[in-house]
Amino acid sequence: MGERRRRRVNLMVRRVERPSYTVDAARLRRYDQRKLIFNRVSMDPLFRAYGRSEEGQGLRNIVERKPGYTRVDYALSEAAWTAHDA
Repeated sequence: MGERRRRRVNLMVRRVERPSYTVDAARLRRYDQRKLIFNRVSMDPLFRAYGRSEEGQGLRNIVERKPGYTRVDYALSEAAWTAHDA
């Protein structure tokens, strides 16, 4: 995040002595990251795609000529993720 935007966001944050809410620790627990779909491939042996690589499945999809899984489709997907990550 740029410095200019960070300053603008900080101006919008109102600081208070005490929050207007309470957190019930018995009900609110930290989310188990192993359940996150992007992590299940490598962390959940019961997940159908456990241990598979995206690249390996992508090549199989191209060879099987599955609709929507051409080399161009994968190139567009990679380009979109590159823009997203940047």
